[in-house]
Amino acid sequence: YSTRVKVEFDFDDHKDKKSMLKAIEDIGYEGGGTMTHLALDTIKDTLFTKDSGARDQAQGHPRVCVLVTDGKSNKPADTVTSAMRVHNSDITMMTVGVGHTIDINELAVISSRPECLHMFLLKNYDEVDSLRNSIEKKTCTAPIVIGGDEKCKATIKLPSNGDQTCRIRTPQDGITLSMKTKKGRARMLLARTTYPNKAYYEDEVEASEEEGEIFVSNTEDKGESIMFCDLESESTTEVEV
Repeated sequence: YSTRVKVEFDFDDHKDKKSMLKAIEDIGYEGGGTMTHLALDTIKDTLFTKDSGARDQAQGHPRVCVLVTDGKSNKPADTVTSAMRVHNSDITMMTVGVGHTIDINELAVISSRPECLHMFLLKNYDEVDSLRNSIEKKTCTAPIVIGGDEKCKATIKLPSNGDQTCRIRTPQDGITLSMKTKKGRARMLLARTTYPNKAYYEDEVEASEEEGEIFVSNTEDKGESIMFCDLESESTTEVEV
């Protein structure tokens, strides 16, 4: 994107890695302005839709976008508004700011919470390659979002000794979180400020074929709050949350 936004291909346009890489290599550079708000609107309204091949979040498919920019947006207020729309659509946003003309506060608004895990700052484009492993890992472990109007349930597949991060959207009056497995046991760790792990978590819920349950309260004065979670299991299983 620059002054305008162009979708080069949809998620389901290429069926193999070779053709997709070729399509990426064929993308040309277009000079112009930095209409970041238009790019964010396209992400939400056009790209991450069923018609463009985006998979169902309720079936355990996270949605992830990496935004790379080397400048400030031309319309900062519109960018903030568009970023909030993207966040409300439960798309995980990672930002890469390149050079000294970027606006760190603007990147923080665009990035998913916690910003320290989703925002990267580089001196120049020569350093982009150094982020490959980190971005690949964060993309493959991107959170599944539970809660909201149409995403109150999710089926999450866990490999043996694997885990899956989640975000729970908690309404003003709180939410009762329940889960059960098809076989074996699973445990969900919860925290309010960042993704938990075995060394740091504020609460937990365990489940087997019998349902486990916990009430999650809302700590915000207005609107919904976010609870960060990590779901883990010692055996391969599916977890219904």
